[in-house]
Amino acid sequence: MGNSLRLHACRLFSCLASLLFAEATWAHKNEFEPQELGKGDWLIRGSVISIRSLTQSSDIPLVGGRIKSQDIHTIGLDISYFITNHWALEFQGGQLDREYKVARSSVGDFSVGKIDSYAMTLALQYHFKPSRLIMPYIGLGLNYAWAKSVDPAENIPDFDVKPMTSAMAALGIDIPISAHWVANASARYFLSPTYNFDGNGFQADVQINTLVLGAGVGFFF
Repeated sequence: MGNSLRLHACRLFSCLASLLFAEATWAHKNEFEPQELGKGDWLIRGSVISIRSLTQSSDIPLVGGRIKSQDIHTIGLDISYFITNHWALEFQGGQLDREYKVARSSVGDFSVGKIDSYAMTLALQYHFKPSRLIMPYIGLGLNYAWAKSVDPAENIPDFDVKPMTSAMAALGIDIPISAHWVANASARYFLSPTYNFDGNGFQADVQINTLVLGAGVGFFF
């Protein structure tokens, strides 16, 4: 585990611990009796998410250097269906604009362009439910992404980006805050294969693994 990933994980667990303490104190004072998620329930979550590129490697013929992408902060939505009291299927999808640059090349730093893409993730989750106030979960899944449009930077020829499938591992926690609402925090790690920027006069092989941190609320019924 790299230093960057350790730092993000520590921040997440600190956030989770603070949420747990605050929720347990509130529940004790208000004698709150939350309902328990179970078989046949739907859970819809909305979150503020931070998308961070952790490990990046690239091979750029002729000029060398490294492909880099910026961190992104956006809104996420996911839907889960509980097929048993502990197992759930989660679906997440959306659109993402991301800019790419080349750093430390033989001709200096320069912009490659912006890629507007769609992505869908399907995951199988296991919810532990040690108590009604703490509902942690883990999950494994697959993410499929494909480019909607590619906007090359100035002096960069047109290039294509092929669709790709990535493996995903997740952990998170849901904390009841009312009869049908939960607070949520999560971390998803995407392990992506090498993919290609392929065009007339520009070519690069890129491998980027991504950490997605999220915090928000969910409604179940």
